[in-house]
Amino acid sequence: MANLEAIIAAARQKVLERQQAQVTATLLPVVFPVHPLLASIIAPDNFCQAPTSCFMDETWPDDVVVVLPAKHLTLQSDLSAFQWNTEQLTGIRLARGGKSFIVIGAAGTGKTTLEKAICNLLVSENLVPIMNTSTKWLKQGLPGIVITSFTRRAVRNSRKAVTGDLKDHCVTLHKLLEYAPVFYEVQDEATGQVRNTMRFEPSRHKHNKLPASLRCIIIDESSMVSVELFKQLIEALPEPSKVQFIFVGDLHQLPPVYGQAILGFKLLDLPTVELIHIYRQAQESPIIALAHKIKDGKAVPVVEKQIIETPKGKITLHPWKKKISDFDAAHTINIFLRNLITEGHFDEEEDIILCPQEKTKNLAFGTNEFNRQMAQTLGELRGAEVWEVQAGYVKHYFAVGDRILVGREDAVITKINKNARYWGARPKAPSKELDRWGNYKKKVTTTDKDANNDDDLDIDKMLDSFSLDAPDEDRKQEASHAIEVELLDSGVKEVISTAGEINAAQFAYCLTVHKSQGSEWRRVFFFTHESHRMMWSRELLYTAITRAREELYMIVEPDKGSRRGTLNAAAQTPRIKGNTLAEKAEYFKGKKDDYFKKELGSK
Repeated sequence: MANLEAIIAAARQKVLERQQAQVTATLLPVVFPVHPLLASIIAPDNFCQAPTSCFMDETWPDDVVVVLPAKHLTLQSDLSAFQWNTEQLTGIRLARGGKSFIVIGAAGTGKTTLEKAICNLLVSENLVPIMNTSTKWLKQGLPGIVITSFTRRAVRNSRKAVTGDLKDHCVTLHKLLEYAPVFYEVQDEATGQVRNTMRFEPSRHKHNKLPASLRCIIIDESSMVSVELFKQLIEALPEPSKVQFIFVGDLHQLPPVYGQAILGFKLLDLPTVELIHIYRQAQESPIIALAHKIKDGKAVPVVEKQIIETPKGKITLHPWKKKISDFDAAHTINIFLRNLITEGHFDEEEDIILCPQEKTKNLAFGTNEFNRQMAQTLGELRGAEVWEVQAGYVKHYFAVGDRILVGREDAVITKINKNARYWGARPKAPSKELDRWGNYKKKVTTTDKDANNDDDLDIDKMLDSFSLDAPDEDRKQEASHAIEVELLDSGVKEVISTAGEINAAQFAYCLTVHKSQGSEWRRVFFFTHESHRMMWSRELLYTAITRAREELYMIVEPDKGSRRGTLNAAAQTPRIKGNTLAEKAEYFKGKKDDYFKKELGSK
């Protein structure tokens, strides 16, 4: 009791001193480690009159209580449920003061926990207005906060972290800006003919602004967001200076595929909270431990197969036994994948295959080849009928039940029908004997009806779509089939039928590391080969490793003599130069200077 009374007396004295000095302080909701007597002894009204809260600044002892007004006791309880470290408290203080700032931290440092606490704080303290109007994706009547990111997967993770109605305000940046197809008529300079073309463009822009009641934008995985996309967001805001931006990210991950990352540039402009404490649960994970070794450029020798397992996770490091070509290596991986699936060790919902590169050529070591093998084996197990789909000059081999990516969203094919608007070469007949490389596994006898069932064609639609004076480019826009898909997150069904739409779709069993950013799976298989050596980097390996939640299986090149294997070579090859925050900021300063020089030069 004496200790509590001393704390109360000290807190009261601090409040009186601040009030006498008429100092305006940033309000920070911090609670002394929970004690059952605390709430009953310290009533907020004993401290200060609502809506004033008690004050805390950088010199205030860490163990002293700051009590919120009575109406915020629920939030007080939420915050007290976690032992905040100094860096996290700084983030809460900045959020409470309405400041724009950055939160960066490696895996296991509590970024998501802090992000959730900030959202709860802003809502419970009524620090953001209620949305007074709706948009396509934001809802009237909800707090004017949006949690956004570049990828749908990152947004899905944010949605899991936040509570209540804020889940509805977790959207991708492209959805926030309401990207939509825009069609143009373009005159071909060579032929003089007019043809149609389409581009995806934001519907929210300087002439059609987002609501002014949107006052806080949290950009998660902001290392993936380009400067150009962020500029589009700024242009769509009525008063950007009144919006609180909170950039959350990990500088150790891969930068955007296109353009410079806004996170690096903002490091030079905004207060930065760097989370450095790795929590005990994360420390016990061999996956997190390996990620931090790669991040810090430490040696990770791999000569023979290693298995590291604790109650918090499992890692298998499996080196190639000898030097082989990428084609032989791809064949070996295909056998590995077939066995993995047929023996029941692959879960489509919880597991993923990652690889540094796509590679379009058949049998090349990349995601395209491994996706074909995965689709082939999974399709055989369910007795799938495979369809050849002609999309422009490209042939695809899909089946009902295949898992594919459509516009960065996970989807499952539910129907495949012939496209009455297609007027081109006949594709092969659908068959259970047709494989994902376009070959029949055994001789198949087909009739003309089997190969192209004309009874299924709508002749009126076909004639409407075919015109003697229509340019070839327009006719080639239609694919041979229309594919109905169900988007797994929303349950919405869509039909893709143009060559562009189908060529943009791809199997979703194996992804490049770039495309995996912002996501997490129970088990991750990462495959690489000597032919990828130029792509190995600290950021690539760190990103791949941190996609795994429980288990990581890596097939990599071994260390041989003075020649570094995959892990050691990557650990010594950072794409973002520097080890400390100050060093990385200096790197981004040079990038920012170069960027604006190019911008000025292009005007």
